[in-house]
Amino acid sequence: SSIYHACIELSLIYLHKSFLDKIKKRHTYRNSEPTTSLLTITSNVVYGKYTGNMPDGREAWTPLAPGASPSYGAEKNGLLASL
Repeated sequence: SSIYHACIELSLIYLHKSFLDKIKKRHTYRNSEPTTSLLTITSNVVYGKYTGNMPDGREAWTPLAPGASPSYGAEKNGLLASL
């Protein structure tokens, strides 16, 4: 139901704010400002749908490489070659 989803959403907003408030009280390297990002692990697919051609040969509207991975096909000599 929509009431259930609203309660879940409010709980998650509270949890996120509480977590960030606690982190911001801690000393950070070079006095940087902590931030959070709430993205799904498949956001590379969604972002790729809105991204045109790229200089590395990636075709428009296809998924971006996930996370810290090199672009698809960039690791020509195996996993260790991409490190």
